[in-house]
Amino acid sequence: PLPLSATLDDDPEELGQAIRAFLDVDDQAQQKSARQAFDFWRRRLEEHNVLVFVVSGPHRSGELSEMRGFAIAKAELPAIVINGKDYSQGGRAFTLLHEFCHVLLGESAISNGAGDDIALTPDERRIERFCDAVAAATLMPRDVLMSFSEVADAARREWSHDELRPIAQQLGVSRAPVREAMFQLE
Repeated sequence: PLPLSATLDDDPEELGQAIRAFLDVDDQAQQKSARQAFDFWRRRLEEHNVLVFVVSGPHRSGELSEMRGFAIAKAELPAIVINGKDYSQGGRAFTLLHEFCHVLLGESAISNGAGDDIALTPDERRIERFCDAVAAATLMPRDVLMSFSEVADAARREWSHDELRPIAQQLGVSRAPVREAMFQLE
């Protein structure tokens, strides 16, 4: 069984640090590409008895709008499945950690990247937003994000794709979670 669990009352940044400690992650900025970053996080989870599958090939799963990933939150050998149609490796890493948060909550879930979907109940939206915040905090802890001069010297504002691209590439994530993490900086 996983020795780590979560509740919606946990602080996402603290939980992100706990996940990094559990997975023995000091610094993922050493990744040279988003693909390497996804492989790194996948390997770290698998080394800690989390089964990770990527559905790809001729039997690919549905569209990304239907499912980016899902989690089966079993006490022993939980499983995470990532949609192989997500060609953005940075998006895969984010989805992987989002789904791992569902595992830590003990809630099997299917995610399509729509935490603001009005079809979700308020409780479901709260869970999705929490898992997004934890995934962002795990991939991009505040101290790592603040190590970029572009972030440390800037006021809170809307960021362009061109400004976010180099930071996202160095962290092995997509631009969307970087934008989210930067918006939450105080």
